[in-house]
Amino acid sequence: MRTNMENTSSHLMGSILKRSPFLPSVSLKTENSWQAIGEFATKASLMAVEVLLRTPHAEKGIFQLKEKFPDLKVGLGTVLSLDEFKRAEDCGADFVVSPGMTKELLDRAEEMEVAYLPGVMTPSEIQLLSSRGFWNAKLFPAGFLGEAYLKTLEGPYPHMRFCVAGAISEDTWSFFAQCVQVRSISGTWIMPQDALDETQTRAWIEKLETRHFQFSKFQSLI
Repeated sequence: MRTNMENTSSHLMGSILKRSPFLPSVSLKTENSWQAIGEFATKASLMAVEVLLRTPHAEKGIFQLKEKFPDLKVGLGTVLSLDEFKRAEDCGADFVVSPGMTKELLDRAEEMEVAYLPGVMTPSEIQLLSSRGFWNAKLFPAGFLGEAYLKTLEGPYPHMRFCVAGAISEDTWSFFAQCVQVRSISGTWIMPQDALDETQTRAWIEKLETRHFQFSKFQSLI
């Protein structure tokens, strides 16, 4: 029987994921890419976006998104080290995402009570997170692990909730949406990475709205 409680960092992250069935991951290719991202997120009524730490424009882009689109939750992703975690704090990121985890990152998230989504793949990693009160995790690479693997985790870890990411596409996301422990689905395919014209934007938003409806329908049937 579990005796530990969910920690503040995990609770804050869970609140963000609850409002974000689809969590887009974006790379800011230029110093002004943030503007198109923010405008699309607003038009599509997205609640959160993960900016990947893969270009030199990520941190400044987060600052700009926070300033110009205050209702949007903006996180820094691909955070691998304690230094990068601190950089996420410095640029005002609302949450931090890692493909894996380290003791130092978990310690920092708990200490600073920052919304943190650590990455896991194995039951041992999940058990470690659980024992420390992190009950929300990024299952990565979920596409290679498969939905059958995810469903086997329901028995030993019924309290855990996952944001699934990695090798998931427009063709396979629906399989994961039918898993009770999936709280959110992440990927670069969810929203455009570049500016679109009005017609393209409308078509993309309609497709995203359909996915949100389907996700809700799947979850209601579980």
